[in-house]
Amino acid sequence: MLLKEQHARLDALLTKLVGKIEVGIQAAFNQAATVAPEASKVEKSEDSLPKGANYLLKKKEQFDIIKQLKEEADRFTQELNQVTSPLWSNVKVQKRFTSEALLLSLCYLVGQQELPAFKRAYQGFKSGKPNLKLLYTGPWSPYSFADIDLSTGKG
Repeated sequence: MLLKEQHARLDALLTKLVGKIEVGIQAAFNQAATVAPEASKVEKSEDSLPKGANYLLKKKEQFDIIKQLKEEADRFTQELNQVTSPLWSNVKVQKRFTSEALLLSLCYLVGQQELPAFKRAYQGFKSGKPNLKLLYTGPWSPYSFADIDLSTGKG
């Protein structure tokens, strides 16, 4: 009954995936590479400050580092999307934080015919980022774009 009720919506969603593949690109934005040497002022002044002030300064430093990593990841995403934009129809972005890095995962929905051009555009982009470690994966079936939730009517 559920599939019958949702047939038109499911058919439309799955039709968008015909002839498409998924390509993944991962990048790690490291705290050490982002933070300027003068950024860790807390350690130098620890002895002269009360414990509460020290704690707040460390929290602010952590917040500033996360903000810098997010901005760097956002710039990277915008640049890569711009370089490859004519070659994909959808992109999903996921950011995860570890204690020392921001891990960025981009999933692109690419037409099978556009895959060679997408790879060339990515390689050209990557060559301009020698200090950044990037991982290219795929092609895959478009798993990230086939997430259909029948309980909510969204997909």
